[in-house]
Amino acid sequence: MIVYVESNFVLELALEQEQHAAVLEIKRLAARQKVTLAIPALALVEPFWTLIKNENALEVLTQQLDWWVHQLKRSREHKHLRRPELAEIARSQRERLDGVVAGLVKVARTIPLTSDILAQALIYQQSHALEVFDAIMYASVVANACSYERAIPKCFLDRDGDFLAHKAELERIGCRLIGSFEDGAKYIRHAISRQQNCAAVRGEDVRTR
Repeated sequence: MIVYVESNFVLELALEQEQHAAVLEIKRLAARQKVTLAIPALALVEPFWTLIKNENALEVLTQQLDWWVHQLKRSREHKHLRRPELAEIARSQRERLDGVVAGLVKVARTIPLTSDILAQALIYQQSHALEVFDAIMYASVVANACSYERAIPKCFLDRDGDFLAHKAELERIGCRLIGSFEDGAKYIRHAISRQQNCAAVRGEDVRTR
């Protein structure tokens, strides 16, 4: 089975968000070669851009908090008040992201951003009403999925539902769209179990011949 994921998969691993356990399970299955994890190159880069935006927002928030903490500390009740170390939080997140991406490239197949994919993404921007990053992500998945036979099981895990409107189009190329990593992990477990059961049955048939 080929499992396609988008940028949120990387962020879930790095920031240990709500669906972290499911994402970690999928990564481990890929490491054990139970599934082929396929990640568009953009999905490995976009999280860094996201964290840079977060760091800029935290810097503004830090300045605001410094002012409020200074004002509150004028009161005897809050004399020892300290603001959270937001810069340390941002640094820690960046370090975790570095490690996550380094680990993923070892167990996943990276879908390169080619000129053909970029050209198709520009078309999808208009025809599918997608933002530029989403259009590149979608074009990468579609191009890669179309390079395999339709009979090969494929699924695309889309946490935020950005591609829900194009579910039917993905299904026509044999790719199932799943709207959460937790549901994706369940689907993958079931598919692996079914595959193992079929293999066991074939093995019994072979032995009885």
